[in-house]
Amino acid sequence: MENFDYSTFKTKEGSLADFMVKAQGVDKNLCLGAKQWGEEMFTVPFSQVQSKIERHYVNPKGNTRIGYINGKSLFKYAINKLNPNVLNYLNIEHIDVEEKEVHLDDSIVHYEQLISTLPIHKLLKLCSLQYNHDTSYAGCKFHFFTHNGDFEENQMIYDCDYHSDIIRIFSISNNFMMVQLNSKKRNSVISNIEDRVQELAPNISGLSHVRKLYVPMCYPTELISDLSTVENISYLKNNNVLPFGRFGNWEYSDLHELNWSILD
Repeated sequence: MENFDYSTFKTKEGSLADFMVKAQGVDKNLCLGAKQWGEEMFTVPFSQVQSKIERHYVNPKGNTRIGYINGKSLFKYAINKLNPNVLNYLNIEHIDVEEKEVHLDDSIVHYEQLISTLPIHKLLKLCSLQYNHDTSYAGCKFHFFTHNGDFEENQMIYDCDYHSDIIRIFSISNNFMMVQLNSKKRNSVISNIEDRVQELAPNISGLSHVRKLYVPMCYPTELISDLSTVENISYLKNNNVLPFGRFGNWEYSDLHELNWSILD
């Protein structure tokens, strides 16, 4: 770890940082967590994140996580297998749950089963249903690069320099990589990112930026406690509208932990 001094932070009892230090000590995971979550992790519980760490890292069974298959997430794999009709959320004006209709800005789509990967509060709003809970979660910023050199498919590099904007680099294929940034660093200069990538992976060459992607509201951090929200989610499921994924389940879970049977 470089440039990370835990003693400079004021850690509150019960916070995510307090939990991580007690579970694993001051290590690279704490540094990476601080880069992702910011100083809030030293004061806020982030109970969903604590639960995930408990399941995957502290549990005596060891790390049970599975993430990517040949550079593709399990969610992408499922979409490819199911081959559903995909609607652009930006074009949806309203969802009529009783009539099983999705009203777009220029047409109406009838469905038998609707699978939603929207943030749950956006889905409830489109269905004219109430919610009353915290909808704050952390976003992620990604940059994609092509390159030449030695960085094998599915290889991962974590950046533990606290002053660096990069959290990790993931090799999607032998010449295509994804760089995940600190969620607070949305306006990072691409040339600075390229310089740091070159330091972390010195064997690559011909680094060329392809595109950027900002994913807002990636990680729900607390459980739903509002009864009306829970009841409305149950109502949706009983009417063949399936909230799915991290957004829909409102749990900080990995893809292999989701209830895939609801897609049958």
